[in-house]
Amino acid sequence: MRSGYCLAVCLLLACSGGSTTASTDTLVDTLSGEVLDNGALDAGQDVSTLPDALTDAIVVDVSTEETQEEDIADTTSLDSASDVVIDPLQTKGGVIIDSEHLATWSQLEVQLYLNTWAPGAISAYGVSIYRLFYTTQSPLGLFTIGSSLAVFPDSPLPTEPTVAVSWNHGTTGTADKCSVSTYGANNALYGVVYAGHGYAVVLPDYPGLGTPGPHPYMVRDATAVSVVDGVRALRSLGAEIGYPVSERVFSLGHSQGGHAVISAHSFFEGPYGDDLDYLGGVAFAPGGEFLDVIQDYVTSTVVPSAFLAMMYNAWLTDRGVPISLLFKPPYDDYMPQWVEQFCLVELAGMLPFTRSELYHPEAITAMETGFTSMPEMAAIIADNTPPVETTETPLLVLHGASDTVVPVEVSHGIFARSCGLEAPMELQIEPGLDHTTIVGSTMLLQAKQWMDARVEGLPWQPSDCPSD
Repeated sequence: MRSGYCLAVCLLLACSGGSTTASTDTLVDTLSGEVLDNGALDAGQDVSTLPDALTDAIVVDVSTEETQEEDIADTTSLDSASDVVIDPLQTKGGVIIDSEHLATWSQLEVQLYLNTWAPGAISAYGVSIYRLFYTTQSPLGLFTIGSSLAVFPDSPLPTEPTVAVSWNHGTTGTADKCSVSTYGANNALYGVVYAGHGYAVVLPDYPGLGTPGPHPYMVRDATAVSVVDGVRALRSLGAEIGYPVSERVFSLGHSQGGHAVISAHSFFEGPYGDDLDYLGGVAFAPGGEFLDVIQDYVTSTVVPSAFLAMMYNAWLTDRGVPISLLFKPPYDDYMPQWVEQFCLVELAGMLPFTRSELYHPEAITAMETGFTSMPEMAAIIADNTPPVETTETPLLVLHGASDTVVPVEVSHGIFARSCGLEAPMELQIEPGLDHTTIVGSTMLLQAKQWMDARVEGLPWQPSDCPSD
């Protein structure tokens, strides 16, 4: 396998700020990360100024089980939002702090946009696009701020509330300027695709992207909670603008976002998501099976992976373990700074060329042997590998057979675990597709048809597990 696959993640889109009409001036190449119009992206990179409502901290009274919007009080600094501990089984995020209407596009404008960025996709409606800020949880279980884009069909009000979709993006980086929603309406591609077919869509940034605090990159539980909270915020915004959104919801995601979908599966079905009716998830080339993939990766290339370095930094930081466990000086000092300053492609260009410069020899040996010599690290990695739950809720995994970014063996491994636990799952390996084309318009439409069937209550047929 090539070094490019690097564990489960790939760039999606990062665009310039939105306008009132659909524009196709600026996007990021999904594999190289190169900005197609550098000037436009550079102009939007200062994300330190948040909407006025965010100059006040979130302070939540968790002494009772119910938390209302009035629990959010004015204080002096966003930093104090991290001082409040919440119980995920009693106090739930998704309370809107602020929202901003970015654009309304006609059906014709949507179609022109899709013709450029998702050829073959057809829209039945125009769309309205918003940016949202809402409460969610940090990896420590503290209240923090999440952000997202939200896309609604610009159509006559349906007779019943619109079904919700959470689209979870692939890796852009971990610094604030890497936030997907920062660059506005043009970055809502996947939301536009599904809103154009009548779904209401939220596209969360994940915690710490464009909002206070570190981004818990590929940290399973923090990611899962943020996915659920984003759906609540979408429903609240729908109520505010007079476009009701149902409690029925799907989660979809690509690469890092596929990891988010599988991680959130049990949260939607458990106590944290008991106010929602989870209909199922679709994971495109999801990240996972990290111990196996790390071992294969480090024995096949000498080039360090930015993806892997970002995950190690996030996983160790999340557990309060010094990153010097793996990283050599001076990179044990550099990494915490770099991940807060640079996006994926920039970070990749700053890492040393060989693993021996970046990691301790004993760390490299551990990686090559599945961390058997570092059981603490092995446990951390296992805890952040997306779980396979014994649930009847439909889960569809789509993976391109030619994927060299996230190897198809990852999805085969997830499926094997699901069979071992008798947890039904549908796995489709698509010949000739790679990490980018797996989210081309044909596969996006296939996922849409799969969701339509679940909404209509048609029978779902999971894949057959191999017989013993």
